[in-house]
Amino acid sequence: MQHITEVLKDGVTVADVLANLKLREKEFQQGMTFRQRGEKIRRQFPDIYAAQVENAENCLKGMTLLPGCPTLHFIGNPVKWHENLFNDAEYTYQLNRMDHWRVMLEAYSLTGDKRFANKVMEEFYHWIEDCPRQPLYNSGGELLKDNFGGCGCNQGIWRSLEIGIRMYRTWPHIIHHQIYSDYIY
Repeated sequence: MQHITEVLKDGVTVADVLANLKLREKEFQQGMTFRQRGEKIRRQFPDIYAAQVENAENCLKGMTLLPGCPTLHFIGNPVKWHENLFNDAEYTYQLNRMDHWRVMLEAYSLTGDKRFANKVMEEFYHWIEDCPRQPLYNSGGELLKDNFGGCGCNQGIWRSLEIGIRMYRTWPHIIHHQIYSDYIY
């Protein structure tokens, strides 16, 4: 895996990237951090606040609801990214979309409770180690298209659709909710 400094060009530093990211995030958040929004929600919508925090507490314990399972169930600690307990392809797809991270990140912004952010980062690094990317090419230099389609690509974890969904619906929330925290530096 390349280190970020190996892909930066034209004298751009990691500090430059972070400063630019913070400027873009400030514009995205329109002058109000997610933590400030969380405080507003707590005051104005206490029932929504309480339900979201309860849901996040379940996620923190590894309990979530996924296709094929009618009730909350334990997904592991660490998460068992490759297991399909209910023999339903959507189960694995949804698990590896990491929607439970969004729940915990939102709870982090609502409460400021670092347990939620810590758990997301712990699972993020575990996922990177436990679910390495499939090879892009075979030894003859041919593109391995089948490595990124359907259940055959590491139980669907690296299915192109899942990659795209993670990139727009889950992983950006790590930045949105933690840009001003100790987790992004």
